[in-house]
Amino acid sequence: MPDGRRFLTRSIGRGRFEFTAAPGFRVQLAFVVTDSAEDVMTLRQTIVETGESAGDDWYRFVEWQPGPAMRQSYSGAYVSDKLDLVLYVSVDADRVRIAGRGLPMTEMSPMREDAFEIPDYRVLFHRDARGQVTHLTLN
Repeated sequence: MPDGRRFLTRSIGRGRFEFTAAPGFRVQLAFVVTDSAEDVMTLRQTIVETGESAGDDWYRFVEWQPGPAMRQSYSGAYVSDKLDLVLYVSVDADRVRIAGRGLPMTEMSPMREDAFEIPDYRVLFHRDARGQVTHLTLN
């Protein structure tokens, strides 16, 4: 715990654990897959007595690095008709970077296949049935 306290947890099965934080105040920790890609897992904290959240969810991502062909597939100019904006994705050695009006050249950190992070945003690449990148979204 951030304040230095420690709690003895007990397994209650299926990726769930429970501990008593104070008399009459039990917390359940549950590890759940929260993304369609099974490499993203969430640790969810719930107050047993009320079913309410006991704090922020914590996320675990399996480290993923795109290979050369995958990195190159992201390269290009992405035009938004709605925002009058063009984003440029470039590949430099083992890095994938993005830039556009108001966004200086920024290295993207890979999260999982077709998903990257930059400060304040997630960049998601979308593919067609043939596996070709068709567009990206910023979340």
